[in-house]
Amino acid sequence: MDGHGRLWVTDSTAGVAVYDTATGGRLARFEAPGAPSGHFVNDLTLTPDGTAYLTDSVRGVVYRVTPAQLARVVAIFEPGSAWTRCRA
Repeated sequence: MDGHGRLWVTDSTAGVAVYDTATGGRLARFEAPGAPSGHFVNDLTLTPDGTAYLTDSVRGVVYRVTPAQLARVVAIFEPGSAWTRCRA
């Protein structure tokens, strides 16, 4: 959980989703690049400035989601919409 009460949940086959713990609603989701069988997102850490880093054990990369990226996606996210790409 981050400093704003949002729960970050990794999906090893897709990326990460961010939820509002007060409402349970999904605020955003970010997709790791590559085919579903081409990555394995498994670890997540949140820094004091709100940046999230996620590891990909198959591709050997670290993805980053910045607070600005999260704010932008939260502002436009609608349930059922397409995943937003993470950047390695």
